[in-house]
Amino acid sequence: MEHESMDELKNMIQKRKARERLVGGEVFAFWGLLNIITYLVYQYVFTSFWVWIIMVVAGISTQIIYVREMKKKLKYKLMWSHRVSILWLGFVLMLPLLFYVYPQVFKIYSQKAVLPIISLGITLGLFSTGLMTLQKSWYFAAGIFLTASISSGACIKAQGWIFMGAMVFGFVIPGIWSKYEQRKIEKK
Repeated sequence: MEHESMDELKNMIQKRKARERLVGGEVFAFWGLLNIITYLVYQYVFTSFWVWIIMVVAGISTQIIYVREMKKKLKYKLMWSHRVSILWLGFVLMLPLLFYVYPQVFKIYSQKAVLPIISLGITLGLFSTGLMTLQKSWYFAAGIFLTASISSGACIKAQGWIFMGAMVFGFVIPGIWSKYEQRKIEKK
């Protein structure tokens, strides 16, 4: 009897830890879609770096509100509660340097290098997320962005399409998959 209750308690703790690693993956899907929309607006409507600044501010604000609401609703920590959040916040705050300050102000590299460099940075972020959450889907996503970084460096005319494809296959799909994995664990 006592052994069974210990096993049950261990099982509950393992489920909770697994949920904590998965809940919040949909935030990646949100960022992927937001990046695609922003890229299209930047290319075809309003070609200004302010489009990207507005995207970053709107994205961070929305994410903070969403994560707070999820924590209140679910009553447990999310993958965005700790190191993952700090890692990606640092990356997002670094973006203006990568897409504006270094290529435009300091002229360190051409504007054509921006998407390959950003994709490479995302690769490192996704790989680190995989290490922190122990989810294989983020390693797969890191591979997608590494391929996108190399491809967009080699095929400059197709950079936009490569970037948007990487957002779909590297952010949106793994984010949705994470939600599916979460539901699977909750059913057990």
